[in-house]
Order: sequence, then C-alpha cells, then structure tokens
Amino acid sequence: MWLGVVGGGWRRLGVVGGGWRRLEEVGGGRRRLEEVGGGWRWLEEVGGGWRWLEEVGGGWRRLEEVGGGRRRSEVVGGGRRRSEEVGGGRRWLEEVGGGRRRSEEVGGGWRRLEEVGGGWRRLEVVGGGWRRSEVDGGGRRRSEVVGGGRRRSEEVGGGRRWSEEVGGGWRRLEVVGGGWRRSEEVGGGWRWLEVVGGGRRRSEEVGGGWRWLQEVGGGWRRLEEVGGGRRWLEEVGGGRRRLEVVGGGWRWLEEVGGGQRRSEVVGGGWRRLEEVGGGRRRLEEVGGGWRRSEEVGGGWRWLEEVGGGRRRSEVVGGGWRRLEEVGGGWRRLEEVGGGRRRSEEVGGGWRRSEVVGGGRRRSEEVGGGWRRLEEVSLHVSQVKSQMP
Repeated sequence: MWLGVVGGGWRRLGVVGGGWRRLEEVGGGRRRLEEVGGGWRWLEEVGGGWRWLEEVGGGWRRLEEVGGGRRRSEVVGGGRRRSEEVGGGRRWLEEVGGGRRRSEEVGGGWRRLEEVGGGWRRLEVVGGGWRRSEVDGGGRRRSEVVGGGRRRSEEVGGGRRWSEEVGGGWRRLEVVGGGWRRSEEVGGGWRWLEVVGGGRRRSEEVGGGWRWLQEVGGGWRRLEEVGGGRRWLEEVGGGRRRLEVVGGGWRWLEEVGGGQRRSEVVGGGWRRLEEVGGGRRRLEEVGGGWRRSEEVGGGWRWLEEVGGGRRRSEVVGGGWRRLEEVGGGWRRLEEVGGGRRRSEEVGGGWRRSEVVGGGRRRSEEVGGGWRRLEEVSLHVSQVKSQMP
C-alpha cells in the first residue's frame, strides 16, 4: 500500500487479492478507482455532486448526481439504458435488441416512447388523461383519454378507423377500400352509416325503434321498426316493393314494370290485389272462405267459396255468366245478347229456364220423367192461320 501527500491533497494506492484500489482527494474533491476480478469501478465527488462508473463483464454502468439532479447510464449485453432526474422530473432511455424505449416524467405527467422492429409506440399521461400512439407494420394507432372522454384512431393497410367517446355517447368512423363506415351513439340510441362500392347503408335506433336504409346500384331499400310495428320499402330497377307489419297483421305492395301487386293480412284473413298489363286481379280470404276477382280485356271474372259452397261470375263481351254450387247441387245463370238462361240441379233432378227473343222456354226433369213448357210471342196473322 502506498500513501502520498501532494499539493494539500492526498493519494492512496493499494493492491488487494490480485486487484488494486486508488483513492485520491484533491481540492476538496475525492476520486476513487478500483480494479477487481477483471472489472473496475470509478467514483468521483466534485462540487457537492458525484459520479460513479463501473465496468463489469464487458458492460458498464454510470451514475451521476449533480446540482440536485441525477443521471444513470448502463450498457449491458449489447444494450443501453439511461435515466435522468432533473428539477423534480425524470427521463429514461433504453436500447435493447435493436429497439429503443424512452420515458419522461415532467410536471406530474409522463411520456413514454418505444421503438421496436421498425415501428414505435408512444404513451403520454397529462392532466389526468392519457394519449397513446403506435406505428407498426406500416399502420398507425392512437388512443386518447381526456376530460372523461376517449378518442381512438387507427390506420392499417391503407384504411383508417376513428372512435370517440364524449358525454356518455360515442362515435366511430372507419375508412376501408375506398369506402367508409360511421357509427354514432347519442342519448341512448345509435346511428350507423356505411358507404362501400358506390352504395350506401344507414341504420338508426332511436326511442326503442330502428330504421335501416340501403342504396345499391341506383336503387334503395329501407326497413323501419317503430312502436311494435315494422315497415320495409325497396326500390330497385325502376320498381318498388313495400312491406308493413302493424298490430298482428301485414301489408305488402309491389310495383314492377308498370304493374302493381298488393297483399294484406288483417284480423286472421288476407287480401291480394294485382294490376298487370291494364288488367286487375283480386284475391281475398275471410272467415274460412275466399273470393277471387279478375278483370282482363274490359271484362271480369269473380270466384267465391264460402261456407262449403262456391260461386263464379263472369262478365265478357257485354254479357255475364254465374255458376253457384250449394248443398250438393248447383245453379247456373247466363245472360248473353239480350237473352237469359238459367239451369238448376236439385235433389237428383234439374230445371232449365231460357228467355230468348221475347219468348220463354222451361225444361224440368224430375223422378225419371221430364216436362217442357214453351211460351213464344206470335204475330196476329200467325194466330189466325192456326185457328180452325
């Protein structure tokens, strides 16, 4: 061991266990150097502050405290860490495995930056809120909580998403593949709007009901549910369809190619009306029976089935025909060209009446036989020629 006094200071050198130590005090400051087991440490105290350096196993650590602040650096295993504390705040830097992290604490808040694999992340806490940013694989994400609300944005693969929560509600915007989607929740309800591939969709939920609108290929569809009922409207290719469900029943309307179809289900029965090519058809089912009406080419046909019986009526070319089937038999009434014919089948027999040209004919077949009655209006000359 060696001790020397130089210029009002002193130095001390010692050899211990294959290593050595050096201690020096000069000008009010102190330095210490130590080498043990292949590594070394260095300590310096100057002007009320101090520095400390250590090298161990191929790496090193450094600690410095000057003017009330403190700095620390460390290199271990190919990486590096550094921390700094100044003016009540703190900064921290770390490099490990080709990546980098940095943290900073200033004025009651703190920031952190991290760089890994060509991307980076950033986190910031300021005034009771926080912000987070991330860039990874060509995309970017950002989150923010400020004043009780929250915002989030994301960019990935050329698309973008954005979310915001303010005052108990939230909004979201998404841009993907040239189109975009938007969602909004306000006052207990929500709205949703989407534009994709030249078309548009919109949904809305307000006051316990909801509405949905879609525009595709120049046409649109709309669905609405309000007050326990539902309405659906579609307009595509110049035509229109509408469906309405209210009070346990439903109505359906379709307009295609200049024609119209309408269906309705109310009170256990249903009705259908169709107008195509200048004509009209109507079908109705009520009370276990049904009626059908058809109007074509200026005339109409009507068919009814009620209570086990059936009736059919037809108006064509200024005349009309009616067929009725009741209680196992049938009746037919026909009026054509100013005349009238009536046929009836009852109890195994049949009756026929005909009125033509001012006269009347009647035929009856009952019990295996038949009767015929004919009334014809004759001219006076015809009557005289028939007198004896």
